[in-house]
Amino acid sequence: MARAVRRLVLLDRARVMLGGAQRLADVLMISRRAVNHKLVADRGVSEGEMLAVAGALDEHAAKITALANELRALC
Repeated sequence: MARAVRRLVLLDRARVMLGGAQRLADVLMISRRAVNHKLVADRGVSEGEMLAVAGALDEHAAKITALANELRALC
């Protein structure tokens, strides 16, 4: 049970960091409504879905790092 709750908490944090439920839905290739069902535990979150979200977060982090480096270069 605790593992399932942790997965949901992390999925919700990823939703926020990616910019919302629609972006998370795009990453998972599901509807926004399906994302909402996952977040309220009506539907489970597979390992494949968790890995897809992790990959999207890695891409997002790389863009943020690149922007931070550009800002530093101006100083």
